[in-house]
Amino acid sequence: MNGPLSIDESNHFGAQPKPRRRRARASRARLLETLVINRQSPVTVVDQVATGIEHLIVTGGLKSGDLLPSTRELARTLDIGRATALSVIARLSAEGFVETRVGSGSRVRERSADLLTGSAAPAPSSLKRSHVPGAVAIQQQVALLDTLPKHVSRSTSLMDLQSLSVATPFAPGMPAIDQFPYHSWSDFCAKSWKHATAALLETRDPAGYRPLREALAGYLASARGVRCTADQIIIVSGAQHAFDLTLRVLTQPGDRVLIEDPGFLGARNAMVSAGLNLRGVPLDEEGVMVPDDNGGAKLLYTTPSHQYPMGRTMSLARRRALLEWARRTSCFIFEDDYSSEFRYDGKPLPSLQGSDEYSRVIYAGTFNKIMFPSLRLGYLVVPEELVDVFLSIRTWSDGCPPGVIQAAMLQFIERGAFYSHIRRLREIYSARHSLLCELISQRMGLMLSVISDPAGLNLAAVAKRPMDDVALSRRARNANIVCPPLSQYFVHVEPQRGFQFGFASSNEAQMKAAIDRLEVVWGQGASTAA
Repeated sequence: MNGPLSIDESNHFGAQPKPRRRRARASRARLLETLVINRQSPVTVVDQVATGIEHLIVTGGLKSGDLLPSTRELARTLDIGRATALSVIARLSAEGFVETRVGSGSRVRERSADLLTGSAAPAPSSLKRSHVPGAVAIQQQVALLDTLPKHVSRSTSLMDLQSLSVATPFAPGMPAIDQFPYHSWSDFCAKSWKHATAALLETRDPAGYRPLREALAGYLASARGVRCTADQIIIVSGAQHAFDLTLRVLTQPGDRVLIEDPGFLGARNAMVSAGLNLRGVPLDEEGVMVPDDNGGAKLLYTTPSHQYPMGRTMSLARRRALLEWARRTSCFIFEDDYSSEFRYDGKPLPSLQGSDEYSRVIYAGTFNKIMFPSLRLGYLVVPEELVDVFLSIRTWSDGCPPGVIQAAMLQFIERGAFYSHIRRLREIYSARHSLLCELISQRMGLMLSVISDPAGLNLAAVAKRPMDDVALSRRARNANIVCPPLSQYFVHVEPQRGFQFGFASSNEAQMKAAIDRLEVVWGQGASTAA
């Protein structure tokens, strides 16, 4: 008969058969041998220990069902406080790596390695003793970029574009800051602060300021044909935040997701970073084609009002076919309506969401392209049955949006300044769009052809002759001109060469001067560069 168990064993392991007890002790021994704490590191002890355990789970050192050391055992062996050991287990439990039961201790959850890898594949050897929090996960997410085709550069212009200013000619997506009504906006901000109530300052509603959501519901219904109530609207920091939140809610690592090909870099990189199985869907003259997918894809990302980066508008017939496909396959569609306010040859088609009879469309828009980039206000419209889960996940990420700025935005809308600003920008952008098309045709007509519809803040110009658009784009950037190469927006489809030009933030003099510089930088070899 066995002797009495220690207090530690009786609390955590109970009376186990001898083989299981030996296996548990062996697992704990392997674990404790690996957990070396660097007391000089700025990384907290909790993060160091938790990351070490995550690594063992991902690499298979700890299997599903293996027993972790008790918090007393961790504290005693690693010379850390009991509270620190408890925090380690709490973090692993919250992240889904372990499950803890009273009287049974903490065990590795079934398929917990899939949280990071989708399998129990070994992590890079260089990370065996990494004490950077989440280093294994980060390394594996970066490695996923290597699965993209070779022509898709990891150093695409996304990071470069984030450092742009309105003074950079042809900067894509940049609004005309010089036309922004500073004085009226500052008045609305000052009034919002002056009349701010304790309730406004204390609000923690993850959906956002309700009066603004109510105003948005009316605006979206009239301007974009969106069918929703204020309860379906969630205020976010922009379309990118909206998409990241949607991925958190609807997908898990390894899920298949679809994106227009070519498509927006921010959406593509978000999908890859989340460990998703990315597939590109080709375009034709009517927009993104109906996917050849009979089920299994969780989400399709699309920009129907002004396809990014090619600039075409999805036809009404294609919209109907896409919605029917989503119903049949139970796939959700993320509609990024990032610049629908700006169309220069008539009214735009209503949103895809407005025609959705099956609650398959997640709709996103932004104020940042109308106002100014650092405003960081956008909105997400979700089906009624998904509102609660979206709000729960949103609460875990950043809590709630800033109240006073939302109140100022509400005043900007209700007093008519928002609509006046849009009307003024449409006139300015229409003229700038026409001018840039004319300049490209007259000065670069032998090498480029504009294909975009008259809408948005950018246009696409495709190459008429073979060229290395990446190299030419780099030359332009060295001359402080930004025209991203079209080829870097493609994933699986054969890349088309050309460039994307932003026209909204550049006036006539700036455009002409930039075209002059491009002719010098690109020279005679631009149209024949291989």
